[in-house]
Amino acid sequence: MYQFLLLFLSFFSSAYPQGTSPKVLLAVTGFSSERTSISLDDLKSQYCQNEVFVLKEVKEQTDAFFACSCENTLENTADFQSFAQNNILILDLENAHHHFPALNVEGISLFDNPQDYPFVYETQPQKKINLTHFLGNIYEYELAQNDSLFFLENQSNGGKIILKEIPKFLNQNALTEVIITGVTAITRRTGETANAQGVDYLTEAVRSEFQTADFVHISNEVSFTADCEYIAGTSFCTKKAHFQALLDLNANIIELTGNHNRDYGNEAFYETFAWYQEQGMQTFGGGLDEVSANQPLIITLKDGKKIGFIGFNEWCPLGECATGEIPGANAYDAQKAQKVIAEMRQEVDYIIASVQFRESYQYHPLPIQESISRDLIDFGADLVYGSQAHQVQEIEFYRGKTILYGLGNFIFDQQFSAGVRQGFFIRLFFYEGKLIQAIPVYTMISDARPILAAQDEIIQIQEAILKEDRLYK
Repeated sequence: MYQFLLLFLSFFSSAYPQGTSPKVLLAVTGFSSERTSISLDDLKSQYCQNEVFVLKEVKEQTDAFFACSCENTLENTADFQSFAQNNILILDLENAHHHFPALNVEGISLFDNPQDYPFVYETQPQKKINLTHFLGNIYEYELAQNDSLFFLENQSNGGKIILKEIPKFLNQNALTEVIITGVTAITRRTGETANAQGVDYLTEAVRSEFQTADFVHISNEVSFTADCEYIAGTSFCTKKAHFQALLDLNANIIELTGNHNRDYGNEAFYETFAWYQEQGMQTFGGGLDEVSANQPLIITLKDGKKIGFIGFNEWCPLGECATGEIPGANAYDAQKAQKVIAEMRQEVDYIIASVQFRESYQYHPLPIQESISRDLIDFGADLVYGSQAHQVQEIEFYRGKTILYGLGNFIFDQQFSAGVRQGFFIRLFFYEGKLIQAIPVYTMISDARPILAAQDEIIQIQEAILKEDRLYK
């Protein structure tokens, strides 16, 4: 059987001219754009009338796809920055950048439903094909020259054999999704809601968004205690049973920069830390002593590239930071941060840094937030976010990198203003060690739990945190 297939492929593939791999094309726009989708007909019309931009590298394929020519070419993706707010650029996956979100095409997201994504320029396969493995009636082949995947299907109707090339992107190891969330503290009214409605209720409105992610981050600010009671005030504990909410979200990265993890003493911290380890959850931003609190977390993406996480607490207002042998959060110090980031850079392809800043109930970040966040980028971090924010805050693109000053509340009970009810978690998609998409999913706190924001609520959040002078300068 194998010899026959190899002989067949040798004959079959020689009938095709040598070409290139299928090209996955994206239509991207500005980060603050309200537009999320476009039809192929509309995209073709705008392309043929020179109403969009095209990256020079993919102009030939895009011209062929739409059977017309667009003259608005750009040499580099970065050249789109000043045009991005109200325009569209067509590029390929290899040149995608997280500052430019990809539009759904025909209502289909490349990142949620890649098998059905229609904006792919198909080409003939190259000649050299090697058999890799056999699976049922599907014979899969790896293209020797460009790592694309082929399958050969023996159809029962007439015994026809179809050779089809699959874009490299659809390889199950090509893309890794990481989700980063805002403040989680299951206590006070959120805990009471879990008591009354069941812990399942806390996450059921957003849980579907977390089912396909490879890594789910939770900044959990509260430790559990055996005799926890949910009472008013700012000394927080959680019932151990209610940590099921973290499992329901498939959390596997826990941030410990929060202010309240030692509210009930070191023993509660130790027991909760041990529970994370028992559940296979990795931690960063805090630890069992001062040295371990400053240790970065390094994760391996599905393609073998590595991401490093490091977290800090800027102010330590409640004495929550680790000192000596005492556990707690990782206190911020500029020289320490610069050193650890420089060391991380030797090991990883991408660095994410978080800071538990002092609290402020405003959309605009404090000057100290701006200063520290930009310093961390200057030190070598690729993305910086504020894990402290009970009120969602602005997003800034700085030196080609991203700063999320505050993601807002995720699982928490504050509802006294629109700002504390608003929030977002962000879906980060990594391809070949590069962050190619950062997709905010906007939420609102309702009945002391997160729900997905309605369209009018999304627009309100975007207007508050997506400012032209921070995104398009």
